Amino acid sequence: MVYTANFKAGIKVKQMKVKVSDQQVTVTLPKAVILSKAIDASSIKFYDQSYALFNWNKKEDVTAAEAAALKKATKLARQAGITKKANQNAKKVVKQLLKGQLDGKKLVIQTASSK
Repeated sequence: MVYTANFKAGIKVKQMKVKVSDQQVTVTLPKAVILSKAIDASSIKFYDQSYALFNWNKKEDVTAAEAAALKKATKLARQAGITKKANQNAKKVVKQLLKGQLDGKKLVIQTASSK
């Protein structure tokens, strides 16, 4: 079975914390999470119909196939480092946003540790 899965990962900006001292600005970002995930149902195809485990004429089987595909795709996305990449991108974005706004203070960007 082949299909297209779409994922969005990022941080929840409302959970970001900023601490300003005389010498530095410390930004603590929340850990990135998968914000949305979906399987494009129209993209699901089988290389060989004889291997299809589901009866595509039954709505329940289509739903079960999509759920199984989404579970597998989510696992693969995590293994591929989707949240790690999202953390790295968030740090870059924050650095660019604050560039030139620090009045000579050192910028420290960190990711919150898991609790």
